[in-house]
Amino acid sequence: QEHSLIAALVFMGIYISTIAIAVPSALFLTLTCGFLFGAWGIPYVLISSTLGAAILFSAVKIACHDWLDQKTGKWLKQMKQGFQQNAFCYLLGLRLMPVFPFCIVNIVSGLLNVKAKTFISATIIGTLPGTTIY
Repeated sequence: QEHSLIAALVFMGIYISTIAIAVPSALFLTLTCGFLFGAWGIPYVLISSTLGAAILFSAVKIACHDWLDQKTGKWLKQMKQGFQQNAFCYLLGLRLMPVFPFCIVNIVSGLLNVKAKTFISATIIGTLPGTTIY
């Protein structure tokens, strides 16, 4: 209780780091955050998961995008174009229906060269319902 701000910042740092290095632990961390911080856990998780996802997304986009373009054929370029035309809807759907692990969606979004603004907004909106429920 005395150090609730420090505890929240430490937890958020752990959450951001874990998501940024693609450790599949978002559900466990979200539940832990809710247990520790109650309703305040919702904004903590939204901020942390979005920042961690953005770090991983950016790292993949910077490090692997050009290499992937060189190694793949037309089929990936066609897939990228289709995905980019409706990237927000695809990402929102993937975030709302957690069929694929959180870290995989972050990586694939970076590989498919999704715009950062689209990625971040779909991540925030798409993770809000699940975060609130957990």
